[in-house]
Amino acid sequence: ARQQSRIMFERVITVELERTDSAAELFRRNCLATRLLSNYAKLHGDGYLKATLVPAIRKLLAQPPGTLTFELNPNKMPESADRDRNLANVERLCSLVIDAIVGSVHNLPPTLRWICNLIYRIVIKRFPDAGYTAVGGFIFLRFLCPAIVAPDAHGICSQITNPEVRRGLLLCTKITHNLANDILFGNKETYMVPLNKFISENRTRTTDFLSEIAELTDDSESLFEGAKSVASSSAAAAAARPSTDYVGSEADTDAGQTDSTGVSTKDFVAVQRFIFDHLDRLEPYLGRESMVRIQAPSKPSDKRRSAHARAIGAAAGEKAAGNGGEANGSSEVTATENLFTQVSYLMRQLGPPPAPAEQAQPKIAVVETTAAAGSEDMFYEILRRD
Repeated sequence: ARQQSRIMFERVITVELERTDSAAELFRRNCLATRLLSNYAKLHGDGYLKATLVPAIRKLLAQPPGTLTFELNPNKMPESADRDRNLANVERLCSLVIDAIVGSVHNLPPTLRWICNLIYRIVIKRFPDAGYTAVGGFIFLRFLCPAIVAPDAHGICSQITNPEVRRGLLLCTKITHNLANDILFGNKETYMVPLNKFISENRTRTTDFLSEIAELTDDSESLFEGAKSVASSSAAAAAARPSTDYVGSEADTDAGQTDSTGVSTKDFVAVQRFIFDHLDRLEPYLGRESMVRIQAPSKPSDKRRSAHARAIGAAAGEKAAGNGGEANGSSEVTATENLFTQVSYLMRQLGPPPAPAEQAQPKIAVVETTAAAGSEDMFYEILRRD
């Protein structure tokens, strides 16, 4: 399971790269790969996101209401507006946000560092000069910028009702996005050109930040070597989910138990449900990966594993026996089918996932999910218009 989780992320990133014609388009499409990465970042980075942005947003909201003016578009500014003051306000807000981000490099969770390193290593094979741009596309476009443009939707602050504050956050997001992509404002938005100085002054700091988070630490290097590795595969349960079925707690009696890998039954069920519902969509990503090595369980400690973990192990061992491997599953065997065939066989062995328990918690979670999704829609919209 650990190795297949790693293969899955490598596969979806590689396929996304193969379907991209230019480096500037990396992780810009709204597809299964980008949604998987986005939800993975949300799953593992929520605490980091709040710890990084809460102080900056609090300083913004603590300012006297009359001083919070940010409009720079002359077509939207009232005649009495002071454009120079608004420009200074935008720069101060951007400084708060960028300082918080670049200063948080050592707080980024190892799981996100591993993804950043994986993106960098895969992308430079085709676009040697676009490694850090691709990392920025993931960490900024898919993770940080949606939270900057709508922090209230991510639990960073209470609901923002001041339209001036909302406008300031929107402009800050545009600048942060351009900074991450090393792009200056031009003829399309001439009123933003004065902010090019800010982008140039902070370009090196941002590149250094992307360079550092793309480097593996001791924790991230061992991510898939120990018990924490399989937890990353639970991010698949959050991607592309159409309902609250993937949010609520399960009714299994051993839902809180973990097996020898440290993964709970709840996590196994979440992954099982996602794969069961979206198996056809996963085929293009997993169908090309062949000769995957699997481990069939045979140790006595198998009795301590959760019910779903035992089912997965049994399916893998039975398949190995059918392919000429050792029936007792005591040694590592090599599958002759591709990864998608193995996953399909495993789904047939497990059958439909258990129905989630009807609780109030999923209703709360879906509100948060909808709000966060709305912030992403808002962010993508500002990339297309002013």
